Amino acid sequence: LGFKGFDIRNVIHCEDGTLKVLDPGKEKREPLESFFSRIHATLIIIFWGHPLFFINKTLKSDYLKLFEDGFIAAGSNPIIFQLELRKEFYKHWKMAVFALEQKSWPFIFKILLRKFYIDTFYIKHLKQNQSKLNSLNSEV
Repeated sequence: LGFKGFDIRNVIHCEDGTLKVLDPGKEKREPLESFFSRIHATLIIIFWGHPLFFINKTLKSDYLKLFEDGFIAAGSNPIIFQLELRKEFYKHWKMAVFALEQKSWPFIFKILLRKFYIDTFYIKHLKQNQSKLNSLNSEV
């Protein structure tokens, strides 16, 4: 079982080392790759939209790799995981563009923001994802 609507930002790390989930979302039967791809995508974009993002503040790639490696070591299919992650990127990209279009900001500002901030961010991560897929496919 996965959790539709689960958001990693609704998890608190307690002093005793435990995690408390504030809102797990709604239970949903799905492949593990799908559930964990949503968490992984959230971890990648967690600082996106925050002022610190502009000074290259992101979750350390070591943490993302540790998350991914641990999940793959647990017996999941790495190709399916990358395909599900790709789907999540496209979904988040579409939502970001939609949210931008709803703003009453000047048209030229929205065009520039989309081209140099939104599109650039997602294209970069989709290229990395494609590279991983190519690598995995060459191993098969």
